[in-house]
Amino acid sequence: MPPRVDADTGTSAHLPEEFVIRELLDASDLDALEREHGAAWADSGAVLRFRHLRTAARYWLAAALGDERAALSAPIADGWEAFTSVEWGAVHMRDAVNSELKAFSMRLVEVDGHGALEPQFSVDLLQVAALQLALLAADGLNARRCANETCGRGFVRQRSTRRKTTNRGEYAGTAHAVGVRYCSAECGKAQQAREHRRRKRVEKGDSA
Repeated sequence: MPPRVDADTGTSAHLPEEFVIRELLDASDLDALEREHGAAWADSGAVLRFRHLRTAARYWLAAALGDERAALSAPIADGWEAFTSVEWGAVHMRDAVNSELKAFSMRLVEVDGHGALEPQFSVDLLQVAALQLALLAADGLNARRCANETCGRGFVRQRSTRRKTTNRGEYAGTAHAVGVRYCSAECGKAQQAREHRRRKRVEKGDSA
């Protein structure tokens, strides 16, 4: 996944995994997103690009969760009519994502221990987020709701803060797409602590 370029500072950084269905959907508007993750290209269409991509991400996540009603009721960006079918929602997602993917092209690059030896793609956070959404759709993995009762976030892969690598040299957190119940290790720990406190209260009541 290429790094995004901050239009204001010219610096680049990688977006978090599943940014497009987490941070992008959590942001109240483009300004809030840019304050946390860097500016998009400074053009008159940035706000509309953000709205279209967020609509696409909401649609995809709801559809991946099997929630057709939520998929069809995803807030619509300016210039689009309300979805009347899953097929219509898919058309919007396709067009919104493909518009951002025009910034990319497949190519081979020479790399060394420090990474690519040629300049990175000049792409902003919305374009990289759209690439994330395209790859999520292509992966065909199941989305699920976080089992933490105070969260309920839709996710595909569990985020982990662990940096230990597996035998194949992968970060331990990157493969957590199967058999997981929580969107993050932190959510899992919080729910387990909550359930532990409940059991203790029940045990205390039984012994009284």
